[in-house]
Parts: sequence; C-alpha cells; structure tokens
Amino acid sequence: MGWSAVVEPFIYTLGALCIDNSKLIAIDAAKIRDLMDEDCDLGYKVMKAIAKIISSRLSHTRIILVGERGLSQLTEY
Repeated sequence: MGWSAVVEPFIYTLGALCIDNSKLIAIDAAKIRDLMDEDCDLGYKVMKAIAKIISSRLSHTRIILVGERGLSQLTEY
C-alpha cells in the first residue's frame, strides 16, 4: 500500500520491486481521498489499515537498528 498517497504531504519516500510475476491495482490518489472524506467509515478503515502498515515498518526498522548499532547504544538516553 502506497500510504503516502493518502497521508499529507503526499510524497513517496520508497519504492518496491516485485521479483515474481504480479498484478498491480492502481487507484487514483485524489479520488480515494475524496471517497474517504465523503464516507467516514471507509476513511476510518483505510487509515486504520495504514496505521498497521506504518507500525509494522517502524517495528522492522527498530529491529534493524538494534542489530546494526547494538541495544546498548539505543538505550543510553
């Protein structure tokens, strides 16, 4: 999910590469934002899913940082 399409400032920071044959679904970012504004239930569900994605990515980043820098450097503060 390209969550940057629905979270301001709407700037993509990463890309992806598929190593297997894949199908892509492209959704117009402005239209999905309009739908989310019009249908609060839909907007809530989309943002809830995006929050899970961001949380997962932050957890993964934290694990990588601990591996690279060591837990002692991250807990000195």
